[in-house]
Amino acid sequence: MVAVLLRKPSSLSGIVKSQVKTEIMKHKNLFKLLFLGCLVTLSVACEDDDTTLANLDNSDFSTSTKSVTVSNLGGSENVTFVAPGNWTLGSTEEWLTLSQTSGGKGGAVIVLEAATNTTGRTRTAYLLLNVEGYGQEILCSVTQTKVQGDGLGVNYWMADYMAQKYLWNTEFKNVQAKLDYTMQPDKWLTAALSSMRTNTDDGYSTSEGRTYYSNITGQQVRTRAAGEATDYGVGLCAAGVYDQTYGLLYMIVNYVYKGSPADLAGLKRASLITKVNGQNLTESNINEAFYMLLGYISSSSITLEFREFEQVGDNSYTISSKAKTVTLTPATYDANPVLYSDIFTDANKVHRIGYFAYSVFDLYHDQNIVDTFSKFKSANVTDLIIDLRYNNGGYVYSSTTLATAIVGSEYKGKVYSHMQYNEDRTRKGEVDYFYIGENPSMVEYPLIGQALNVAVNMKRIYVLTTNNTASASELIINGLRGLDGVEVFTVGTTTNGKNVGMEAISSSSYATLYNFDGWEYEFAPITFYNLNAKGSKDYADGFKPDFEIDESRSVYGDWGNVAMDPLLNITAYHIINGFWPTLTRTRSLVSDHPVMFKKIGESRELKGSIVFSNKKNF
Repeated sequence: MVAVLLRKPSSLSGIVKSQVKTEIMKHKNLFKLLFLGCLVTLSVACEDDDTTLANLDNSDFSTSTKSVTVSNLGGSENVTFVAPGNWTLGSTEEWLTLSQTSGGKGGAVIVLEAATNTTGRTRTAYLLLNVEGYGQEILCSVTQTKVQGDGLGVNYWMADYMAQKYLWNTEFKNVQAKLDYTMQPDKWLTAALSSMRTNTDDGYSTSEGRTYYSNITGQQVRTRAAGEATDYGVGLCAAGVYDQTYGLLYMIVNYVYKGSPADLAGLKRASLITKVNGQNLTESNINEAFYMLLGYISSSSITLEFREFEQVGDNSYTISSKAKTVTLTPATYDANPVLYSDIFTDANKVHRIGYFAYSVFDLYHDQNIVDTFSKFKSANVTDLIIDLRYNNGGYVYSSTTLATAIVGSEYKGKVYSHMQYNEDRTRKGEVDYFYIGENPSMVEYPLIGQALNVAVNMKRIYVLTTNNTASASELIINGLRGLDGVEVFTVGTTTNGKNVGMEAISSSSYATLYNFDGWEYEFAPITFYNLNAKGSKDYADGFKPDFEIDESRSVYGDWGNVAMDPLLNITAYHIINGFWPTLTRTRSLVSDHPVMFKKIGESRELKGSIVFSNKKNF
């Protein structure tokens, strides 16, 4: 099985790969899959063998595959080949489109994009390659499977659940009977949500219109150990340096996961990727390289050239002339969301600042929160910085565990989060709470209580934020601000603004009631508002920072380098001095020709999720 884009990168509709019930919410890629619905699982049968055009030797021509099989849901797949001269490529069927139809001598990577198969039959398309001077041959075949069974069970399952649980279920019940239940599940859900006007179930903006937080994810049933990821291990690289003279882009790595292929190859936070698969990065190929690196486009390996920043003066840096080239292969590793933790001490040894960088609120790694704060408590930290700039959210249980470890026993039993459900559920008296240091009102989760034993008892907390800080990360800010006497400062840019959450359910519990055609689904519609102890939920526009600075517009360094991290540096300044600095300039990049910092794509899984499984024991 491989996960690939359903549509071009600016679009995010589609069924996505999901893990079975025992493995949800375990790492950053799974997180985007479970809650944002931007990928599709395809069944690909590839024969890794060289093929030869007539009149050509194997040394002159090679291709990555002779045949590809995609699911009825559609999606994308890569085919690579090397040609000895100018070439053109075409598809025999309109339902299969190509990212590139002509090129010159050398290697090429072609993205095949298949539409959803609504014909009710298996169909096949052929890629016809014409190499100048050698004639035309079939490069490979692409076979698309047909829909199995009636394909309706998942849609009726979603509809029944939304009629009961969806936050805006009143209007949904009015449109429920008018919907077309013969559509593919992702298309059905989008149509259902789009037919409503009262719902503010807004995910993020794209050039193609409105998107939604509510999502459906599906896979043919398989298993994997909890907490694992299988990919390259690069978390983000959504900003970079743009060389205006040569039109080149260099992607800046925000973080890598420890023990991942990227980490073992020497990539780290602030590494600059200058080439991907031997190609310079430009406006025309940056999206494909970006999504391939993050795992949105399937690839069996990826070759990177990367460099580092070098300081050449006060606040001035250049890109090192020394480059390292590595080839990464996807591998399975423990996706520990604790990206970095440390204790910093000021020159006068007055402040012992605990620093905690966290990428996702993941149930399978909550023990890491307890372990880290145990070290903070033993060191008697006086101040605390929580770095959530790349954290798009996760489980409320995990967020409550962290909040408990921050404020401690003085707030034991105080409301941290209050779930406000739809009118029908509220009228029946249904309400749920999460408490500092105690089990939630709906289940038992002992790690929240254990966090009291390692709490650092802070009354003032600093949170580092970006527009990727969402949902359960924003809950840290909102929930702690709801506690009397607790002060929360934020540094960075405005957060995402997701003040709603989901109760995710698995189709495995409903297999006797609905026909799921051998698939297992995870459905996560918006079902509640999140309020703090003071009843506040008004952050749909995000939390504006107390000190605004955009790290994507400046040079930064590896974890722990306070001088090279603008957000961390400014926060430490306020902790030590009691007031914010006055910035007259930011770290700049010097070179022989003009350069600028630039956003280069968007990691769309980082648009938020705040969730708890419905009545689940842990």
